[in-house]
Amino acid sequence: MSRLANTERELDLCSVVSYVGEGVGARGTGQHNVPGPDDTVSLSWQYKVVRLWQVPSQELLALNRPGLLPLLGLTRLDKPDEIVPKVVDSLKQIADAELQGRLFTSLMSLLDDEGVIEMIEKIVESDELVIDSPYIRRIKDESRKEGHDEGHKEGIEEGRKEGRKEGHDEGHEEGREEGELSMLRRNILNGIVLRFDPTVSLYQQIENDLATLNSLTRLDELFEKIFQVNEVQEFNSFLNGKLAEKAAEREQNDKQKDIQDEEQDSP
Repeated sequence: MSRLANTERELDLCSVVSYVGEGVGARGTGQHNVPGPDDTVSLSWQYKVVRLWQVPSQELLALNRPGLLPLLGLTRLDKPDEIVPKVVDSLKQIADAELQGRLFTSLMSLLDDEGVIEMIEKIVESDELVIDSPYIRRIKDESRKEGHDEGHKEGIEEGRKEGRKEGHDEGHEEGREEGELSMLRRNILNGIVLRFDPTVSLYQQIENDLATLNSLTRLDELFEKIFQVNEVQEFNSFLNGKLAEKAAEREQNDKQKDIQDEEQDSP
């Protein structure tokens, strides 16, 4: 500051110290003195104290500075149900997708309240935003368990409807497989976001293509391919190959069925 005071004499200057973390800087006075040898003050300066953990989150939002919104988790968040949706909406207004993604990532990384994290996850998921953030990595870790549980529940429900043990077993197996397929598709999409940060349009295209694949083997191969290629275009080409394989396989099965039908119709 002394250098600025000498070179920019017309500027109004002040020092600010921001304290981060509950209770940090509670004893800060805004003044610091360097004592001299004869109990006098050799050097003294004043600074403004900002204790982020005491700042109401409403004040942060009122500044209308999107670049500061990731600090939400460091402020006093008294009304998360009211403030969090407004913060997310403000970040969504940022036209620069790369900047928007970085701010969302910073916001999530500075939060330690699980309830607020889950709230943002739900909002972001419902709006189909694709961002590289801790919530994506956590979904990836949990997806295998979710897929298994979904399949288990679907299988049991199907079995109950059938009312027979064989129907229960068949429904359970079908539900389990569908749960695994859903889990693999989600893992692939999460991996693509983490590795390549694709455009929203490309992400949606890949999501739609994956929905047409019902082979655990093909989906496993696609998941492994994510970590073997360097560009998302390479992965997309591999995916297109798998789609072509499926189409050829279906055509072959249709031909076989036609031959079998003709043989059955022959006298």
